[in-house]
Amino acid sequence: WFCACGNLDISEIYNGSAWSAGDPSSESKNGAATFGTSTAGVLSSGWTGSASTRTEEFDGSSFTTTGSLAQGVYHSGTTGTQTAGLSVGGYDNSSFYASAEEYDGNSWADGGDLAAAQYGTTPLGTLTAALTAGGDSGSKLNTAYEYNGTSWAAITAQSEAKRLSQGFGVQTDGVICGGSAGSIVATVQIWNGSAWSTGTSMSEAKGIGQGGGTASAGITVGGHDG
Repeated sequence: WFCACGNLDISEIYNGSAWSAGDPSSESKNGAATFGTSTAGVLSSGWTGSASTRTEEFDGSSFTTTGSLAQGVYHSGTTGTQTAGLSVGGYDNSSFYASAEEYDGNSWADGGDLAAAQYGTTPLGTLTAALTAGGDSGSKLNTAYEYNGTSWAAITAQSEAKRLSQGFGVQTDGVICGGSAGSIVATVQIWNGSAWSTGTSMSEAKGIGQGGGTASAGITVGGHDG
């Protein structure tokens, strides 16, 4: 699993017990999105002074620029693999977006739009079986949706409206933790495929950070605590 974080071009790689420095990406930015693994990852979008469309693949040692997003955004939600990825929502400093784009390892194509334009939603799962929850469309959202590779369907809302959470797991067994709910929170909600339940809170309240792994073996890293 890897993370490219901050208003920077640095990357760091996690091996299960420790972090090591990876090669820099081609852009210094914040609000970027990542998905995939430590040897087959993708870094996309972000804010460089304007909303970026750039996409880069990471092979475990270096980044290579690939096909650009159709819409430049930051704080979009992403999930999936290097050959089957999903980006949804986002903000370009003037507008929110409901649009989704699907990545095939080379280029992006239009996907199904969310019901509401928003940024800071938190997807998890795969391109053809994704879940996303929360976000902000001018006010914070508790809405949740499932994606089948073509379109989104509304599911039971979370008990808490929040944006910029960290998520991990799959569509039928997922975890949404932290985020901004007016203030930064440590709360955790678990989705079992049909209903939400409250999990043990994180030891630290934070939003914006990255999440990865499964519902029973997940990780969150970085973030903002105020």
